[in-house]
Amino acid sequence: MISIAAAKLGFEPVTAIDVDAVAVEVTDANARANRVVVAASTVDASAEKLPPAELAVANISLALVEAVAERLRSPCVVTAGYLASDRPRLAGFDHAGHRELEGWGADVFVAVPA
Repeated sequence: MISIAAAKLGFEPVTAIDVDAVAVEVTDANARANRVVVAASTVDASAEKLPPAELAVANISLALVEAVAERLRSPCVVTAGYLASDRPRLAGFDHAGHRELEGWGADVFVAVPA
């Protein structure tokens, strides 16, 4: 649903990845129903090549977001999907902000200049 919201807000191109084939099918169906274009595919983010993006949004567990961070090719990353008390540390990124809602956390990171 995050990818569909991004497309409706005018981001393009929008790529959605998930390890679950059913989630990809649901994303495809919801994108069509919302009349937006989202390229959804099944990808193991911890092992497979990740697409470059101007903005990456990762709504996944704390452990996985930290493990995948060094493989992201994006100047800005928004993370969510973990407890508000968790504080992700992403290799190669500076922390730029934290928000909490109903016990859940979200953070923004910017790439450290090379």
